[in-house]
Amino acid sequence: MAWFALQAEFSDGPDRAGRRRADRRGPRRRKLAFDTLVTPPEPAAKVVVLDLSEAGLMLHAQDDLAVGEVFEVALPGAGAVEARVVWKRITLYGCKFLSPVSRGMISAIVLRARPGASIATDC
Repeated sequence: MAWFALQAEFSDGPDRAGRRRADRRGPRRRKLAFDTLVTPPEPAAKVVVLDLSEAGLMLHAQDDLAVGEVFEVALPGAGAVEARVVWKRITLYGCKFLSPVSRGMISAIVLRARPGASIATDC
C-alpha cells in the first residue's frame, strides 16, 4: 500500500476587517508563467515565475531557497533584479524585489509571456 502526503493551505478568506487577503497584498499581481534563472546558487538554478508585480514575484523552484535569502532573478528586458525570499511553501517561493520594478517593465514582461509562449531572458 502506498501513502501519499498532501499539504494544503486555504487563506483567501476575509480577515477580521472583512477584507480578502488578495486585496491587502499591495501592487496588482499579474499571473503568467515563464522559465528563467536565479543566482546564487552556482551554477544558476532554473525556476518558473508564476506571478509578478512591481514589488515582487512568486516562483516555483526545485532547488531549495531559504527564507531571507537574497538572489538575482533574470527578468526579460530588465536583466538581473535582486529579490529576497519572504515565504516558502514546499516548492513555491514568495519574493520581494529589493528595488521595485517599474509598472511599464511589468507590462512589457506580461505582453511577452503570453500563455504557452516561451520568452528568453537577457541574463
